[in-house]
Amino acid sequence: MEAEMNATARSADSRIVMIGRAGAPRGAVGFGGRTRIIAPVLGADREALDAEMRLLAGSEGAAVDIVEWRVDSLLAALPAGADAAAEIARAWEQAVCLSPLPVLATIRTIDEGGEASLDAVEYAELVGVLARLADAVDVEIDRAGAKDLIAGARAAGAIVVASHHDFSATAPSEAVFGVLSRMDAAGADVLKIACRARDAQDALRLLDVQLRARAEFSRPIIAIGMGGVGALTRIAGSRFGSAATFASLGAASAPGQLSVEETRGVLDLLERG
Repeated sequence: MEAEMNATARSADSRIVMIGRAGAPRGAVGFGGRTRIIAPVLGADREALDAEMRLLAGSEGAAVDIVEWRVDSLLAALPAGADAAAEIARAWEQAVCLSPLPVLATIRTIDEGGEASLDAVEYAELVGVLARLADAVDVEIDRAGAKDLIAGARAAGAIVVASHHDFSATAPSEAVFGVLSRMDAAGADVLKIACRARDAQDALRLLDVQLRARAEFSRPIIAIGMGGVGALTRIAGSRFGSAATFASLGAASAPGQLSVEETRGVLDLLERG
């Protein structure tokens, strides 16, 4: 049923992707129009996650559109030998499913700046678990079998955000565009790339690629320059092809990330009229 709803949403407008399962109390949010704000939650246990859900339900979460559950924080805190799939399901049932907003579940691996150390089989298993629970799931495009993971997650009813992170540099334009092209070919619903912006030229190059990709692909694009100089890419808004940006309610989850309040204020100014 959920997969059916998502397919219908995509067919109405190829650039609009609805994140939200049919009948879920969290509702649904469209990607591809106004730039959406995604707020990561980083709780490593049920109590911390519960507190973050309550924060989102209050005035602090009023400007947030999507919750990103950083599952790697939970995984990193588990004792050796713990049943990771069972712990994820427990955290979902006891805390995360109470989110007032649609949930994007992300396992950010150590290779891409996160905390999860998983082999290919473990990663695939846990992405599959999350695809059956969350409204959307992140799949790192450079993981083994990414195309099959994307297909499986979509079959389970989840929207898929394909991602790539480079914390060292921003590659030349054609290389960045090539990564987004691979995501598109793999069948992801939303294409996300985040690179370290070392100077203004890097930031401008990312914005240029984002505009080009928006014209080329029939999918929402998220291109982010990490670091202080990359902040421009986080607040560029829909006029520069940005489907969404990430902003913090508390501790930032990436270099250069702004607060939800800062981000919403700037986006409102840029997207006015």
